[in-house]
Amino acid sequence: MYDGDRAEYVGFELSAYFGHRGLFDRAFEAVARIVDEHIDRADVSFDAVDHSAIHLHQLLRQLPIGWQPRALRLPADCPAPHRGAARGNRCPGDGFQPYPDATMPEGPEIRRAADRLERVLRGRTPDRVELLLPGLTHRGARLQGRPILAVQPRAKALLIHFAGGYSLYSHNQLYGRWYVVRAGKTPRTGRSLRLAIHTRDHSALLYSATDIAVLSEAELLRHPYLGRLGPDLLGPSTTLADARARVEEQRFFRRSLASLLLDQTFFAGLGNYLRSEILHVAALRHDVTLGAIGGAARQRLAEAAYAVTQQAYRCRGVTNELERAARLKAQGLSFARYRHHVFARAGLGCWNCETPVQRVDVSGRAIFFCPHCQPGRSRQTRKA
Repeated sequence: MYDGDRAEYVGFELSAYFGHRGLFDRAFEAVARIVDEHIDRADVSFDAVDHSAIHLHQLLRQLPIGWQPRALRLPADCPAPHRGAARGNRCPGDGFQPYPDATMPEGPEIRRAADRLERVLRGRTPDRVELLLPGLTHRGARLQGRPILAVQPRAKALLIHFAGGYSLYSHNQLYGRWYVVRAGKTPRTGRSLRLAIHTRDHSALLYSATDIAVLSEAELLRHPYLGRLGPDLLGPSTTLADARARVEEQRFFRRSLASLLLDQTFFAGLGNYLRSEILHVAALRHDVTLGAIGGAARQRLAEAAYAVTQQAYRCRGVTNELERAARLKAQGLSFARYRHHVFARAGLGCWNCETPVQRVDVSGRAIFFCPHCQPGRSRQTRKA
């Protein structure tokens, strides 16, 4: 079915691309045509809404200068679209920026994808398993005729366990994407199919990923990525007490919060949008070390990491306060506008204090923060 939240998100991207915030309503009307023409909306689930920016920007790069959807009428004072916007540059004449980065699916998105796959694969015996990456094609035969026992997310990776001790490992990285379609259907996409699991009723299709493997039980235990993962904040056995204990481990004390929250050995499954949101909820800046803040601040960090990640999973990526998000949605704001506290909101007012949200790039990754709600180093010492 057509996913309204995703249409809103792409509409938001389109209005940002055209460099005029007031265009959103008309862009939202136009986006249904774009999605219908370029993305199969009949069978595709759009849980990974972060990737709409990728799809839209890829589409816009192919369009001629001055193109606009037939349903969209630009006002005379709006500048024509330019290719710089499609590359993520600031839109002219507007204080708003397009979605900043093509983001890797994070723990909540992978777990929702696993839930979707579990519903159509668990307990089924595939009619056919296709592994299309070079060097893997012969391994599909190992999985033929074996029932699927479970689908298990592990941080940003996903495991499909087959009877007989074999597992399919995949990591979406930046561009990989799962589609679930009815048997015999094929999504309209320009992506390259890497893995297909066909049952009587459905097909689970993984496109564009390059990190795929068929692993025995012994190989699974030795896997270099899985073997170094820290506590998964969405794991069924991980508790808030585990998170609280983790932030007190002194081996992490010299690490900056900016790098630590992306380190999968610290907390597994966190990524770029969760990092900014966790730091905001914990009222901490990115440029301090874990050891430089006091015990109370470390506990705030643990509580925020656990709560924000859990909410992002339950609420399809919404990390903002839920009452506020519901109120903003009722006021007509799009999913992208009410979704986050600070992430992708550079130049817009903080929901708490109205101070403009700032963006900094650290090692090529964007971090968003409120300079008032997240004070600098002088106020985040051990006295915190």
